[in-house]
Amino acid sequence: MKHHERPEDEWRFRSRFVVLGDRVWSLSDRSRVFYQPGPFWAPVCGLVGARVVLFHGAVTGFPTFSMDVESAYLQEPWDLEDAPHFLILHTDIVAALPKEARDKFSTMHEPCVRMRRAIYGHPRSGLIFVPGFLRRLREMGFTESVGNKAVPKRGQLSVGTCVDDVLANGPDVDVMWSGMRKYYEFDDPTLCDGVIGVNVAQLATPQYRIVRLRMSAYIVLMVDTFRKHFGTLPVVAGSPLSFDLRCEDREEFDVTEPKLLNQLQEVIGMLNWTVRCLRPGSSFSASQLSSRMSRWPPQCQKQLARTMAFMLKYEDAGVDYVVDKSLTWPRDYRAVTFTDADLRHPGAQSGVASGYMDVKGRFHLLNWSSKKQAMAADGTAVSELIAAHYGIKIGLAVPTMLHHLGPNPTSDDIRKHMSTEWWGDNKSAEAMFGKGWSDSTVAYELAMGLRLGLMRDLGERGLVTPKHVEGPLNAANLLTKKIGPLQLKREMKLLGMGGMGDDEDVATQGAAAHVGRRMELGAAQSIEDMSRGTTGKHLVQYLQNYVEARQCSNCGMYERSNVIKALFTSAVLKLWQVLGRKSNPANEEECVDQDACSSESCQETVDQSHE
Repeated sequence: MKHHERPEDEWRFRSRFVVLGDRVWSLSDRSRVFYQPGPFWAPVCGLVGARVVLFHGAVTGFPTFSMDVESAYLQEPWDLEDAPHFLILHTDIVAALPKEARDKFSTMHEPCVRMRRAIYGHPRSGLIFVPGFLRRLREMGFTESVGNKAVPKRGQLSVGTCVDDVLANGPDVDVMWSGMRKYYEFDDPTLCDGVIGVNVAQLATPQYRIVRLRMSAYIVLMVDTFRKHFGTLPVVAGSPLSFDLRCEDREEFDVTEPKLLNQLQEVIGMLNWTVRCLRPGSSFSASQLSSRMSRWPPQCQKQLARTMAFMLKYEDAGVDYVVDKSLTWPRDYRAVTFTDADLRHPGAQSGVASGYMDVKGRFHLLNWSSKKQAMAADGTAVSELIAAHYGIKIGLAVPTMLHHLGPNPTSDDIRKHMSTEWWGDNKSAEAMFGKGWSDSTVAYELAMGLRLGLMRDLGERGLVTPKHVEGPLNAANLLTKKIGPLQLKREMKLLGMGGMGDDEDVATQGAAAHVGRRMELGAAQSIEDMSRGTTGKHLVQYLQNYVEARQCSNCGMYERSNVIKALFTSAVLKLWQVLGRKSNPANEEECVDQDACSSESCQETVDQSHE
C-alpha cells in the first residue's frame, strides 16, 4: 500500500507476482546462485537528485511534472541469452492467473515456464530496466550528469529518475513524454505533488516562485508509533535535545533488551528517514540517538521523547525554495557548502549544508549531513579539517548535477559551473586550501595528508573557493551541536526552512516575548508581586519595559495580543529562579554547568529554562 501515512481516501493498494530472488538454482549442477550486490547496481536520482530537479524548475521558471511507469520492470523483455531462466509456478500462483492460463495448467502440478520479462524480485531485473530507461534518454539527446547519472539534462530540460518514478521540468517537456511513449506505457504526467514519500507544493506569488517540501502525515505516524511503544510525550519541547548525549558514558549501562531494541529501531529508523528527507534541524538529534541504541540509558529515552514532541510541534516544517523572479539562473546564484565541527569526547561531529546562495543572500539547501567523525581528532583544527574534507565531497556533487557541460568541457567551464564556495568558521581549515599541510596534523600524517592534499588541489584548480564566515552565520551549526529553542528558529531559517509556526525573526525578540507566545494563561498577577531577589528584579524591569503599553490602567492586568497573550506568571517565576540560582551566593552548592550535567534535578532546571 502506498501513502499509508496519509488519509484513507489517498491510500493506493497494489499487488503483483514476484520472483523469489533468493531461491535461484543453476540447472547445470543444481547449485544455488547468489548475486553479489556490487555488479547489480543501477543509478537512481535519490533524495538529493529529486531536490536538485525541483530547485532547477523553480529557478528556471518551469513547473516540475511527475510520471510513474506502470509495471515498469515488466515492460522490459528478459533478453539475457547467456542466462535463460525458468520459473516454477506454485499452486497459489496458478490459482490467481486468468482463466485461460488456469485451464492451460489444469493438468499440471507446479508447471515450469520460461521467464520472458524482467519480473520484480529478481536481482537482475532492475539492472535491465534502469540502464535501459537512461539509455533511451541518451538516444533522445540527453547528457548524463557527472554528479549523478540518473539526473540527465538536455539544454534547460532537466530529468530525475528514481527507478520508475520520473521528474521533469523545462521547455519541450511534452516532446520528451511523447518520445518515451514509444518505449513505455504510462498515464499522463501530472504536476508533481510528491516524490519518494515527500509532499511537494509548487506555488507562485507576484514576486516569488516557491517549492515547499513537507512530511506532516509521516511525522504524525512516527509520533503515533512512539506513543504505541512508549506512551505519552512531553507537553512542551522547543528543541530536539536538552542534553548532549556524548557527555554520558555508555559503558555504564547494560546492553539493550531485544524487545526494546526492536521498538527503538522502528521509531529511530522513521526519525532518520524524516531527517534525510527534509528535517535537517533534527539531524544531530537523530545521529546521537542512533549511536546509543545498543546501550539505552534513561537519559536517551527522555531525549527521544523530547525529539518526538519537537517534531510533532513543528510537523509542518520543512525545506522551502523561495526563488525571487527578478533573479536570473545561473548568473545570480553560486554554489555554497557550509561545514562545521563540534569537538567533544568521545568523538567530534561533522555537519555539512550544501546548496545555492542567491545574490540577495537567500540560501537554498539541497544536501546536508550530520555524522560522527570516523577519525578521533585531538584538537579543534583537526576536527574542522575533517569536516571540511567531508563537506567538500558532498558539496561538489550539487553543482555537477545542475550543470551539464557536454562531452568536452573546457577548464574555464568547469571552474565556472562545477565549483563551490566553502564557508567555515575556522581559520586553520581555511588556510589548508592554500598550504596543504599543518603542524597540528603531524600525528595524522597519512590520513590527514590525503585530505589536505585534496583540499589544496581543489583550491588550486578553482573548484573550491574558501571563505571565512562568522560562527553565528554558519548554516551548518545546527547539524553539529545541541541548540536551545531561542536560537533554533534562527538557525533553521539560515538553512532555508519554513513552516515554523510564525514569520517573526526570533533573533530580534527577547526571551519574554518568545515564552509569552507559547503560553495560554487567561490572567496574571500584577508584575510587582513577582519582584523577589536581585535577578528577579532585573528580569521584572525588563518585562515591564517590554509590555508596559499592554498593561490595563484600571486593573493592572495584561491583555491578550499576538506577541504576549498573557503575563505568564509561572513561566516567569521559573525563569528568574533558574537565573537567580546561578547568581545567588546562598546556593553555592548548585551545579556549575547544568547544561552538561546528567542529574535529574539539573536536567529539569535546564528544560524549564529552555521552555
